[in-house]
Amino acid sequence: MLDKTAQDFSNIEHRAFTWVLNHHHYVKEDGSNYSRRVDYLGHFPQPDNLLNAKDLDGYTQKQIDSIAKFVNVGYFIDTYGSTYEEWRAKLNNIKESGLVYGGLEAEDASLMDALQRQGKLLIAEFSIFGAPTPMPIRRRAEDILGVHFSGWVGRYWQDLEYREGGELPEWIPQVYQEQYHKEYEFDGPGIGFFHEDGRILILPENELIHNVPILETERHIAEEMGVDAFIRYPFWFEICTPDTAVRTVSQFRVYSSSAGLTQMRALGIPTSFPAVLVKPDWKTIYLAGDFTDNPVSLTTSRFAGITSIRSLFYDNQNPEDRKKFFWEWYEPFISKVLDSYLENSQAPELPPPPRSLYDITLELTIDERFAKVNWDMVPDPRYDVALDSMAVSKDSVSYQPTLIDPTHFVKLAAFPREYHADAFIEDEGIPFASEKFNVQTGEYEVVIPCRSDSVARFILGKCNGRYKQSEVLEAR
Repeated sequence: MLDKTAQDFSNIEHRAFTWVLNHHHYVKEDGSNYSRRVDYLGHFPQPDNLLNAKDLDGYTQKQIDSIAKFVNVGYFIDTYGSTYEEWRAKLNNIKESGLVYGGLEAEDASLMDALQRQGKLLIAEFSIFGAPTPMPIRRRAEDILGVHFSGWVGRYWQDLEYREGGELPEWIPQVYQEQYHKEYEFDGPGIGFFHEDGRILILPENELIHNVPILETERHIAEEMGVDAFIRYPFWFEICTPDTAVRTVSQFRVYSSSAGLTQMRALGIPTSFPAVLVKPDWKTIYLAGDFTDNPVSLTTSRFAGITSIRSLFYDNQNPEDRKKFFWEWYEPFISKVLDSYLENSQAPELPPPPRSLYDITLELTIDERFAKVNWDMVPDPRYDVALDSMAVSKDSVSYQPTLIDPTHFVKLAAFPREYHADAFIEDEGIPFASEKFNVQTGEYEVVIPCRSDSVARFILGKCNGRYKQSEVLEAR
């Protein structure tokens, strides 16, 4: 475990992973349990020495390769670090300012590379790409993991109002006032987005359809891993994009109103984006959320069968209770990843993940029990052929179709990305379909424009049950 973020002495940043190791009896070479206080690389602050650390600084490549050969799993959990300002409220007589410790270093990236080259299980998580990680090292880590950080991070808060000593950091109202030149007057639930260049967006409750971001996992992956396919995620996340060789098996989705969506689009913030990205062999996994930072009690890891009564340990009515996410998603997911890797000849026996977010949405859209529609045999519903459109020549009579403004649409599907809608039209071979952006939902709908309601009903009948979301809509 690599954890360089310690803003107090609780070691909460890697507590959830330590819980999984101990509960499932993964032990050290001497047979003892892993300790969240000592069994990791990173920051070990002491009241009299905040700079105390145990890391790979100064290690040679040969030494790093030796470490990679010795271990089975490398989990790069958090490298955000901490500042003297964050410690000032906990310890007296701190006069310094700025970074105490943090950032992914060249040796850390070299260990990532060595683990991957040796076929070991490599897991990395939210915050390793951002400051204070130097840009060249960030680029190297991105290439190793097959993930590219957009610079945007975000989080849900139960109360956006700033209170001294509360959950909302003091810098958020300050940055907001500097950017928008008006007072920060938010309260109640909401989501904040923050870019590394200083841009900020706050979406309060009245600009959201659902207050908390949702983590959506592709159905057959959720079943195999034993996790909730749809679950609230009320903590820090980041927005990133995958390489073509990396698969997205879970995504975050923000349900914003049309007003919120307009603001998100203006800043280039998508409403859905990858949450869990894996390489095809499942030996390299990236989690785009602060998943391991969880206040779960380590004492509960000692009890066999405790997961069968897990609902007793979280408050389902409290949207910001992160313990539900631990019990219903993180614990079963990480447990399955470890078990599959370590018990099956170091090759997870998991179903192949979909190639992209497109496939996740596609499974909710198409009923594969029904064959593709032969659209070549369906007349173009946009045109009318009337007697007064006949063209008479010396040798023949031909009909000239007339394009009619659509009165209705047949909606076939809806996708989070425009290029997903275009891919759907191409894959299904629909020559007269088009994509239309829905400002209410923030999705790109695949629609067939029709010249009348009766023609639209005819087209809907031709769909023959293949498109689960198909319906007739009036043109507006």
